[in-house]
Amino acid sequence: MGREYARIDKEFSIDPLIFKVLTHELKLATLDELQSVYDVSDLYDFIEIIDAHDAISELAQKAAEAAQKNK
Repeated sequence: MGREYARIDKEFSIDPLIFKVLTHELKLATLDELQSVYDVSDLYDFIEIIDAHDAISELAQKAAEAAQKNK
């Protein structure tokens, strides 16, 4: 995975953090908003929200799979 990330990072000009905010299912901001409304601090807040959301979703998925196995 590390080499794949490095390749993607080389090939695409958009910053990975910005890409993450723009493409995440939560849709926290548009590119226009990141350029004109929000600042870097907001970007990092969005990343933290996304990471927390993804971690909680993963835990919920694992709990659902475990509950399904125990039926």
